[in-house]
Amino acid sequence: VPTKAYMMFRNCGIKDLVAALNACGRVLDTSQCTDFQYMFMNSQITKVGVIDTRNAQRLLSVFQNAYLASIEKIILRDDGSQTFSDFITTPALVDVVIEGVIGQNGFSVSRCTKLSRASIESIIAALSTTTTGLTVTFSLAAVNKAFETSEGANDGSTSPAWEALKNTRTNWGIGLA
Repeated sequence: VPTKAYMMFRNCGIKDLVAALNACGRVLDTSQCTDFQYMFMNSQITKVGVIDTRNAQRLLSVFQNAYLASIEKIILRDDGSQTFSDFITTPALVDVVIEGVIGQNGFSVSRCTKLSRASIESIIAALSTTTTGLTVTFSLAAVNKAFETSEGANDGSTSPAWEALKNTRTNWGIGLA
């Protein structure tokens, strides 16, 4: 089990990391890793499994400019004490599940223009219920598509479902860009 994931898959050309590891009889176990800096930066990987960051001390640019479309699950600490910068700046990202609590710094997933409704809901559900003064910014295009009221309308940012979801975390600023 690795203790550092620093640049582990940076610039990697593998597409489906889960399938590649399964073919070798392996799984990626990051549960003991403390440094995740640049882990998937600029990689061609489109699919990863579970990324357990509970022991992480540094989460800088983990997924920056990656081609990831699917992250099975990102596990964060339950106390919301982790901070990250450029954690998810993955334009191709559609599916991600966040487990744990986001409670530091605020962040943006505005470059993730393809996020699914379930992914957006997962991110908002992970936002701390006690933190104040922080902002999360989503892609307007992703929200419009994920919450649209009628096929092709791209009007989700004005939908009752989006408003109701935002209202579950009134202690956060939830923006669109």
